[in-house]
Amino acid sequence: MKKIIALCLVAVLTSSLFAAVIPAPSVREQKSWVQHPGLLAYTEGETKFSIKAGFGSDYSGLRFMADPVGTLQKAASYLQSTLYNSSDQYLAEHYNSIANALSFDPGFPKAGNTDEETAYFIREYFKDGGRFDSLNDANKARAAVGALRYNAVTYPYSILRGGLTLDLAMEGGEVKNGLGWNWNVTFFFDGATSLFPQMTAKDKYALSGDGYYRYGNEFGLAAGGDIGYGTYLYEDKIAVGFSASPQIFFRSGFHNEDYLDGRLNGTPLSLLASNIFYLGAGIDLNLGALYRFNENIALSLDFRHIPSLQTYWYFKAEDFVDAFEFHHDNNFYFEPFDITLTAIFDYGRVRGDFGIRNVIDQLIVEDLINGYSFDYWTLFQFHVEYDLNDSLMLYLEYARRMLSFGVQTGGFTAELSTPLDRLGFAVSIGYEF
Repeated sequence: MKKIIALCLVAVLTSSLFAAVIPAPSVREQKSWVQHPGLLAYTEGETKFSIKAGFGSDYSGLRFMADPVGTLQKAASYLQSTLYNSSDQYLAEHYNSIANALSFDPGFPKAGNTDEETAYFIREYFKDGGRFDSLNDANKARAAVGALRYNAVTYPYSILRGGLTLDLAMEGGEVKNGLGWNWNVTFFFDGATSLFPQMTAKDKYALSGDGYYRYGNEFGLAAGGDIGYGTYLYEDKIAVGFSASPQIFFRSGFHNEDYLDGRLNGTPLSLLASNIFYLGAGIDLNLGALYRFNENIALSLDFRHIPSLQTYWYFKAEDFVDAFEFHHDNNFYFEPFDITLTAIFDYGRVRGDFGIRNVIDQLIVEDLINGYSFDYWTLFQFHVEYDLNDSLMLYLEYARRMLSFGVQTGGFTAELSTPLDRLGFAVSIGYEF
């Protein structure tokens, strides 16, 4: 089934012109009427200007940025105990991988004449009080990453879990007489949920909820707007609408492996010197139909990202030293097509929605990216608001593994979130003029 869907929706877009077809994420949260354009038929409102800043992290992701060497000591301990307790056959078969991981240490033993002798030498190296214990923390961190790079061991996800997000979003717009428009600017930093995703089965495409990252960590900005129109087809029961979102992008990123090397070698600026910077443009189109059962309940069926296309040009930091030159990226970037079904309710003081999503787009991603597993955590989302009084509103929502609680009073909004599948947190604060 997934093959049929992927071929029908993607194959027409691929040709010899493209080096690869790569899922690429939206870096901002779209407004409700952009996601459900049928809402434009009966909603109105204006946002002159709003600003919102957010920060989120797993504890280990935040700690890695502050102290990468210290964060990797748990991985180093796992490496030591795992290899010490491995079988003779495993140690003999993986000798070259282990030796490559410890290539910086002249004291790492040479292979023995037999598998048993080789295994004995390795265990002596990794035993308590052995040569490995005498390494400093920096070299233990090198060994931990080297063991991952050369497949000497396989770490549990809990040891290499990461994740750090920062964003600053500004926007303004209006919805009136069925017509909606909006401008937006978003600065972002999205950290990979694994500290070293480029060395895992998912290669450089680390996924987190809806996020598909070309780097382990990605930063940049997106600027553009939204425009849409909605109208009733039948009395005040059936409404249809569309929304279009042209965007321009600046994106770059780095792998934590390079960040660690820069910290260990005392050359953190080497990240920028060897980096590639992307400038791009794209457009996202949504179509939707909405049926109102009554004045309180509606059902919205939406066809998302039809299409959502992006193209990029890039330049290297080293080009500033040599001849500066833009290069066109021949890869084809798109946000996967999806169909969403959302129930929307409004009972005055209590409002919200409940939706099903991320089925078709995940099947497409699963077909394109080796190692991606279907993520059931992202199939549902909900948002519920409750007005305590005329000046204070509370809300609870779930989306993309994150459960959030927020408070809005006057123009201020504050939100606290936590992922449901790991230890972490996120906070955001905003003001709407």
